[in-house]
Amino acid sequence: MRCKLGEVARFIDYRGKTPPKTTYGIPLVTAKIIKENVIQAPTEYIAADYYDDWMRRGIPNKGDVVFTTEAPLGEIAQIKTADKLAFAQRIIVLQGKQNELENDFLFYLLQYEPVKERIRARSTGTTVTGIKAAELRQVEIDLPDLDAQRVIAATLSALDARIAENRKINHHLEQMAHAIFKSWFVDFEPFGGVMPEGWTTGKVGDVVRLQRGHDLLVSTVTNGNYPVIGSKGVIAYHNKYTSRAPVIILGRSGNIGLPRYYNQDCWAHNTAIYSKELYGAPLWVFFALCQIDYSAFKGGSAVPTLNRNHVESQQILIPPMEAQNSFHEIIAPIYRQRDALVEQSRTLVALRDTLLPRLMSGELSVADLAAK
Repeated sequence: MRCKLGEVARFIDYRGKTPPKTTYGIPLVTAKIIKENVIQAPTEYIAADYYDDWMRRGIPNKGDVVFTTEAPLGEIAQIKTADKLAFAQRIIVLQGKQNELENDFLFYLLQYEPVKERIRARSTGTTVTGIKAAELRQVEIDLPDLDAQRVIAATLSALDARIAENRKINHHLEQMAHAIFKSWFVDFEPFGGVMPEGWTTGKVGDVVRLQRGHDLLVSTVTNGNYPVIGSKGVIAYHNKYTSRAPVIILGRSGNIGLPRYYNQDCWAHNTAIYSKELYGAPLWVFFALCQIDYSAFKGGSAVPTLNRNHVESQQILIPPMEAQNSFHEIIAPIYRQRDALVEQSRTLVALRDTLLPRLMSGELSVADLAAK
């Protein structure tokens, strides 16, 4: 059934309003923290006793779909909690009408490229594009029956749930690895709580050498097996690499000074990288670099950039190679498990992104899915 979005969804519109903020209270969801189809952890709040007054336009529920109308346009997420959330300007909360539109289906429908294109066609602005609620209501959608909506949403959400679980497991694995490093090289627990004799201090430049990454134009990226690593992590996959595994990548701009460890060949883009020719076990070097406070090392003005000389002159503890290698051997299996889950998630994302348009367009039979 072809219909307009406003005919099957209720709009709770917070555009154009900015609430008074506090340092604690009810979490405030702003457009800038809606990324990658997830509401990131809020960092701003409104007073608890102001919540009812501020949210008089409507109270969102768990499962409702959040849509950003501007800066950026078209980011979406679903509310995953029953706890109170406040919403700031440039956000519309969409609630599917009962017995007409399932919220879970709506979440994926808004990721379907033809629908996204219809939204962009109704947007305005040049430097900053945005869409008015009245225009968003007029966007046409193709709506299957409720049973089909549920099957499509269940199929896609099962993949997303597995991806989220992998991300959660990896977070715990990394926390475990950091705790082991702290135990060994900060608290010295395996050595009776004191730094062993013979351990020395030195400079970062004694164990690694920073090299600037190689910029890669989006137009030149060719699909391949080598991750392209920017300051925010993997941004694409390419058929060529610049760095052999293992490699430690450090944000040069964007996420300044955020080290990442990759046990695979990759293309280091717009970052500073630590060369493979280093003195020290790779995973020990990585965790040692994670201990540094990079906030004071930023050069540049309009765009802060990591200053290589300042980083290389930073003092660090340098234990003997025997201790470094022992630590590396303990941590390496943890990171192999992490890498396996990352690769599994990549496969699941590709499957989800392939299924979504085929299900929305009807190319893939929903009846076939329901029968499996």
